[in-house]
Amino acid sequence: MIKPRHIRKALACIRTGNFEHLRGHKKVVQFVWPLACNLNCQMCHQKDIRRACEPELSVEQIKIMFKNFKLNGITQVNLIGGEFFINKKKAFEIIQALDDLKLMYSIGTNSALLTPDEIKDLSNRPGLLEIDISLDGFAVVHDKVRGVKGTFDKVVKNIKLMQSYGIPLMLVTVVQKDNLNDLPEFVKYVASLKVDSLTFVQEFSFPQKDFTSTQKILENISKKDVTIFASTSVFPMTFKYDYELFKNKVNEAKRVAKELNFTLNTSFEIERGDANIFEYIYDMTARQTHNVACSELDNLNQIDWTGQKNVCPFIRVHGLKCGKISEGVKPDYFLNDKEVIDIVNKIKAQNLLPMCTRCCALKVINHK
Repeated sequence: MIKPRHIRKALACIRTGNFEHLRGHKKVVQFVWPLACNLNCQMCHQKDIRRACEPELSVEQIKIMFKNFKLNGITQVNLIGGEFFINKKKAFEIIQALDDLKLMYSIGTNSALLTPDEIKDLSNRPGLLEIDISLDGFAVVHDKVRGVKGTFDKVVKNIKLMQSYGIPLMLVTVVQKDNLNDLPEFVKYVASLKVDSLTFVQEFSFPQKDFTSTQKILENISKKDVTIFASTSVFPMTFKYDYELFKNKVNEAKRVAKELNFTLNTSFEIERGDANIFEYIYDMTARQTHNVACSELDNLNQIDWTGQKNVCPFIRVHGLKCGKISEGVKPDYFLNDKEVIDIVNKIKAQNLLPMCTRCCALKVINHK
């Protein structure tokens, strides 16, 4: 069955001339900008970063950076934040720059700030592939999790309007204690909205001692200051349920999705054939019995709000500028920063970063 997202992707490839992308030969960059947000999400890992006061790239610098993306063969930019539409004038200037360069893009947003006219504008954008929207449960739960009353109604209204324009949508739900019991019924509700898919994301949290240990490991091997992308608001461990309940509810939600022929994805799958994946996630002693490797470290294509490469979505090593890509560097510099590659290899050689035992990007490679 051909889904709207497939049609949209094909049309975007034709409109932008990215036929290699259509054949699966794509190079994708995630751009984390801006940091500001209109909500106050209880599980947000960016709150501490917003207090760091590091200057964000200007729109003009971003335009130069996008030109360098194009020169380096990048075909798609995933725009994530913060809340991308917190400053609408800048947001639509950035989207226009991508369209002018014939680059394709997706947008991650809570969608609460968008107006009907802006949604109509987005529906006509040649390079837009998909909009990813956060929805963490039914009205009471979503508003509690996101910290602003009335958010659920605004988001659902905009989801329905986007659907009427044929914009491909993926909804994202952070699984946590407040919505865990509702997951099966919530899948039914989301399926009724006729969106393309729903993705469950594991709540990101780890003990303070792991934060300290991971930071020391990274600073030792990189010889540079390290920032961990996680707010102290999530310490200590915030999981308020055991893995049996988690396992049962997620599996039940999967069964519901299968019965409805609805696409449900989970970002916290861990590859291991010898035991239950959920037990690994929630068994704190498992860190002592497994070797792990981080799949995120194989992909260096995330750029933060200052123009720096992120080693992973939650860790940034200061001083590793991406060749000052926002200032117009030679095209081959962007994806060939040897210093970044060397540090990543050293991190991999450590085999286990304590903080990363809670990250959805982990893959178990050996069971002792």
